[in-house]
Amino acid sequence: MRSSGKARGVVWFLVRLLAGACVVVLIAFGLLLIYWFWFVTPPSSEADRKELDGIIVALEAYAKQNNRYPASLADLYPAHLQSFPRLYLSYKASEAGDQCWLVFGPVGGLLSDRGDEYDCAGRKWRTLEYDDLHWGEDRRWRELLQAHSPRAEAR
Repeated sequence: MRSSGKARGVVWFLVRLLAGACVVVLIAFGLLLIYWFWFVTPPSSEADRKELDGIIVALEAYAKQNNRYPASLADLYPAHLQSFPRLYLSYKASEAGDQCWLVFGPVGGLLSDRGDEYDCAGRKWRTLEYDDLHWGEDRRWRELLQAHSPRAEAR
C-alpha cells in the first residue's frame, strides 16, 4: 500500500510539473506574439502614409506661401494643417528655411536602427540608419500637441 501511495504522489507531481510547464510555454508564446507585433512588424500602414502625405502637402503649401519651410510644425497649424497627426514625428528645418526633414520611424519595429526620412528639398522618402537621420527637437510642436490632446481637452 505504501508503494501505491508513493506512486500516486509521483504521478501527481509529474502531472503538476507538466501543467506548470504548459503554462510557462503558453506565457512564453504570448510574449513572443507581443514582441513580434509590437517590435518587429513595421509601424507604418496605409493610414500612416496618408497622414504623412497630409503633413507633406501642408509643408509644401507653407513653403510656397512663405518662400521657406517652417521653423516648427506648429507653424502649419491651423492655416495649413487642421488636425493633429497621431504619429510620432521628428521635424527639423535648416536655419535658412530652404530645407527640412520629417522623420517617421523607426522602420521595422521599435527596436530597429533605421527610420524613414522625408527630404523636403529632394521631395522624396529615404530609409536611413538611425545615426544618419536629421532628428529635430520641435518643442513648439510638442507643446501644441499636448495642448490639443484628448486629456488636455477633457480638463
